Amino acid sequence: MSKLTDTGDRCLRDSGAEFHMQAIVSFEGDSIHMRTHTYTTAKVRGFHGSVAASLLHSDGRVLCKTTAGPYLVNGRWLGKSDRWDDADIKVDPVIGCDTDRIDVWIGQTPAAWRLVLTYFVNRMLEFLRNAIEPTSTSKRMRFISGKTSQTVAIHD
Repeated sequence: MSKLTDTGDRCLRDSGAEFHMQAIVSFEGDSIHMRTHTYTTAKVRGFHGSVAASLLHSDGRVLCKTTAGPYLVNGRWLGKSDRWDDADIKVDPVIGCDTDRIDVWIGQTPAAWRLVLTYFVNRMLEFLRNAIEPTSTSKRMRFISGKTSQTVAIHD
């Protein structure tokens, strides 16, 4: 027997920006299908959104949990601000007999911002480490500007 849950369009407000998500989750046989709509009405700010679905027994026991995402949307002026994504997950077919309902959570994924920030900080540190070349009496820093480069000696 097929089960379906649709969250409808939900607005996830964050500091005045309007972030929107919708998840349509269906389960039939041994397959969970998750269709996710993620978009923002903000001009500059974007966000990462994720979906989590749980298949539950009639007594409330969780039979299976799964997630999809994170899905990134940019502000309307900066790129793709509206997207639809699909995810298919295979599960044990025995779960289908016991599944009474599907609970779905949609929301912003704040951890993704930390990953992006960490990536850029690490890239910047790597760039700075490569730009500084230690010598016996001084450290040299190379500044690259366009097609020309300039070396500056920094004395301790």
